[in-house]
Amino acid sequence: ELQDRIQILTTERNDYQSITITTNERIKEIEHARQSFEERLKELENDKSSLHNDKFTFEQKLKETEGERRDLFDQNREQEENLIDLIHEKEILEQKIIDSEETIREWARKFIDIA
Repeated sequence: ELQDRIQILTTERNDYQSITITTNERIKEIEHARQSFEERLKELENDKSSLHNDKFTFEQKLKETEGERRDLFDQNREQEENLIDLIHEKEILEQKIIDSEETIREWARKFIDIA
């Protein structure tokens, strides 16, 4: 009976050692997985930070571009107004030429009539 008891205890000890070894291996696997997870998490945090910086840079460029677009729009409007003014001045000058030509003809008739 003592031999049976020793055999049972030996079997239990061997089972315990086997379970301990398996558990230690599993703990190492879990620790490795945790380290891999933490490394991946750091990579993702770096990616997030990089994306945030890219977003900020993009928003700044977008604001600058929007400001430039507004400036160009204002310049375009000013040039259109200047063009309208020039067209109006051209029309006035053309009318003055027509009026001057009419005046010259009248003076020429008067000169011919006098002569």
